[in-house]
Amino acid sequence: MLHVIADIDSLNYGLNLLTSDLLHGCLLTTERVADAALEGRLPGQGLRKIDLAEDYQPNLEIVTGIFARRGERDRYADDHPLNLLWNAFAEVTPTRSVPTALPG
Repeated sequence: MLHVIADIDSLNYGLNLLTSDLLHGCLLTTERVADAALEGRLPGQGLRKIDLAEDYQPNLEIVTGIFARRGERDRYADDHPLNLLWNAFAEVTPTRSVPTALPG
């Protein structure tokens, strides 16, 4: 059984936390991120990569998304990287529109 105890916004923070020996746990991440940590391109020492399964049926696909807190995009100019990325995703999203604001 997997117990999720935290959602961490920063990959570097998560890797450093695991390296610090303050806790024992794991970080669910993509294979590329795990490889980069093992190769020394990201922080983290004494870490290992464990595959969750040998094969998935149907095959897994990479899903990409962006997230912003309510009102966060309004604090930045239209040419800020967050807004540029958000708008680029909105333009190429094939089946759903990207919300301009979160409900509530």
